[in-house]
Order: sequence, then C-alpha cells, then structure tokens
Amino acid sequence: MNEELTRAVLDIYETLIENGVIFYYGSESIPTGEVTRVDILGSEIIEIELDGFNTYEISIDDFIEYHSKEGANYHTWPDIRKFDKKLCEMKNEE
Repeated sequence: MNEELTRAVLDIYETLIENGVIFYYGSESIPTGEVTRVDILGSEIIEIELDGFNTYEISIDDFIEYHSKEGANYHTWPDIRKFDKKLCEMKNEE
C-alpha cells in the first residue's frame, strides 16, 4: 500500500476529529459505537477502536459502507470530501 496515501488518510482523520467531527461505525456483526481510534494495518484492513475499548479489524470496503460522521459543518466539508476520496483511492489500490 502507498505509505503516502495511508498517512494522508490518517492525517485527515485527525484533522476532522480536532475540528469536532465524530465518527461512528456499526454493521450487522459489530454494534454501533463511536470510533475513538483508527489504524491502517495493510492494503485491505483497518483497525478501529469503538467507545475507547473494543477493537475490530475490518475491511476498507466495510469501513466505507458502514461508517458515518456527525458534527460536520461548512468548514469541515472539504476535509470530509478529501477523506472519503482517499478511502476510495485505498480501496482501488487493492
């Protein structure tokens, strides 16, 4: 995986968190919770921590499909669009 792309995704994630955006994740197999940490483990896997203690390894596809964001505003939309675009770039590198 492109290390530059990985770093960009994590940097944008941190910027969004600092600007008050809250990420949530929930799927059929994982109960919905607030994403409190994200780490990219490889070309297809993201590790997320929910609510500060439960850790899950999920595919990039699942993260794209099942995550949501709360607290977005006019000032954070450009970074949100960049974040989503970079995630799709990661998915396409598989």
